[in-house]
Amino acid sequence: MGKYNIWKGIALIFIILFIAETVFLGYIFYSGSKMVEGEEICTEYCLENNASFYDYDMLSRKCNCFNKESEYVKGMKVSK
Repeated sequence: MGKYNIWKGIALIFIILFIAETVFLGYIFYSGSKMVEGEEICTEYCLENNASFYDYDMLSRKCNCFNKESEYVKGMKVSK
């Protein structure tokens, strides 16, 4: 009877780990897709304002556009 309870405990631990892994991977995928979406919005915005390159901060969701001389041109907060 003791061995049966050990296997039930091990099975329960693996089930919990599998669920935690699935939730974590889902969160990573969701965060990645939001980051790509923000980068695309930033790229389009900076192209419309004739900027040469941009800096997108994922945490603050802020986009800054710069010209060829590395001078700040324009910025915006990505709302999506």
